[in-house]
Amino acid sequence: MQIDADKMKTMLSSLGSMTADSTVENPEDVSEYGIDQPTQQVTLNFSDGSERTLTFGTENEIVGGTYVQVSGDDNVYLVGSSYVNTTLNKGVDDLKVDDTDDTTSSSSETDTSSDTSATTE
Repeated sequence: MQIDADKMKTMLSSLGSMTADSTVENPEDVSEYGIDQPTQQVTLNFSDGSERTLTFGTENEIVGGTYVQVSGDDNVYLVGSSYVNTTLNKGVDDLKVDDTDDTTSSSSETDTSSDTSATTE
């Protein structure tokens, strides 16, 4: 199976532009935000060898956001749910080359020019 390089780059670019709508500083109990039972996790591996994991918790339906915590950071952030649901809610089938579209560029190799790579669970 080949992964569509353009689809992967779009997802990584969107992930890199994610911003917090609000911050919960040093919460005593992250389970209040669903961080203890994540809906998904994304691990970013940077070209300098460092790694960060984004852990996504529950959705706050009142204000319309999803809670996320970054590894190494005690704060919990609220990010737009629509961003999380559209950008990160993808499976392998969503990223593979579309066999019906001959114009899609694809690559099954790692793009060494990129500064980050990601895995989702």
